[in-house]
Amino acid sequence: MRASWILLTSLILLSACSDTFRSTNNLAYLYKKEKTSLHPNFKIYHKNDSISELHFSMHSEELLYVRNPSNNTFTARVGLSYKLFTSYQSNELVDSAAVVLRDENPKQVEKYIQGKLDIKIPRGKFILKLSTTDLNKNRLEHNFLEVDKIDQMSDQNFLVRDAETKRVLYTAFVSIGQKLVIEYNKKSIDQLQGSYYDRIFQMPPPPFASYNQQSFDYTSDSSFVYTIGETFEVPRSGFYHFSPSTQRKAGLSLFQFTELFPYLKTIEDLLYPMRFIMSRKDFEFLYKAGNQRASVETFWTEASGNRTKARSLIEQYYSRVENANYHFSSHLEGWKTDRGMIYLIFGQPNIIYRTGGSETWIYGVKSNQLSLNFVFVKLINPFTDNHFVLNRSPIYKNPWYRAVDEWRAGRAYNL
Repeated sequence: MRASWILLTSLILLSACSDTFRSTNNLAYLYKKEKTSLHPNFKIYHKNDSISELHFSMHSEELLYVRNPSNNTFTARVGLSYKLFTSYQSNELVDSAAVVLRDENPKQVEKYIQGKLDIKIPRGKFILKLSTTDLNKNRLEHNFLEVDKIDQMSDQNFLVRDAETKRVLYTAFVSIGQKLVIEYNKKSIDQLQGSYYDRIFQMPPPPFASYNQQSFDYTSDSSFVYTIGETFEVPRSGFYHFSPSTQRKAGLSLFQFTELFPYLKTIEDLLYPMRFIMSRKDFEFLYKAGNQRASVETFWTEASGNRTKARSLIEQYYSRVENANYHFSSHLEGWKTDRGMIYLIFGQPNIIYRTGGSETWIYGVKSNQLSLNFVFVKLINPFTDNHFVLNRSPIYKNPWYRAVDEWRAGRAYNL
């Protein structure tokens, strides 16, 4: 386990580049998690009205440490820059800065590197573009954060740490038994209203099927009071919502889906996502099988024709499931979302355009009539800022069945 944490050994302020970001840029690389060499984590915390903290973390095994012959010390150098824009559609640059992080690792032990930068963000909503560069490798990674400094009850006003490791939580995924400490930036409030929800959400229907999405029942299964600064131990699966007010639903949400989420561990983790490529009858037969693990392996082996091809097919399918969990999870697992469903069946889009309220995925070439386009619209959700729904259409029926048939024939589908 990666349990060792350190502070930055050096933080040097540099001038930032002057280039700007335009919404016409293709952002498809953001979801190619397995193909990038750097996986930094970022979290915005609005400490007060004038200062926001950009917390970041990266792991030493993803960095190149170069030995200094003079003192036999191995050093990694990472460039971290940010640019603050008014929106995805605008190239108006509000603020920018860059730093170089240096970490010395004489014994080359695995460890986390973590730190924070103070940013002066005015009141409003912004897009924060983050660029991380391993200067020894000359490898670059981009990330984006949507910044909300209007709603004083949004989750960016909370900071959650693991009570034992003191590590900042960069996602909303938590584990049963994990001990957490929650900080809220309004010092006049010392207690939060807690709500627990134990809900099972159904898979989305195919992209060509019209349906009326059921409204969420906000009546909690149980409630509690959390005193800020005390330890909260996650007791069971479900999701937990913390709010400073009983009058509004905004606040902080933490989700406990499965033991190693977003990764897959149990046979159920492997079985349920197969429903997209199986008929109801076949899936029910597999679900009720006496040995589900053997039945899942048999399905993939028969589809592929042999065990070697089956291993490759399994790796491709379930890596998509894990990527969907990592990128698209909201109040339900990422593979169960509309974006997760399309990503799982059709693969990585060639082009992604993003606005503050939507994402457009293009499989093929831009403006080509033969290309397949999916538009996802963001919904207002008090539990998450990552809830998108697909604009469904009958035109997706044939492409959907063609892709499903490819999977069932033992071929990973990629448009």
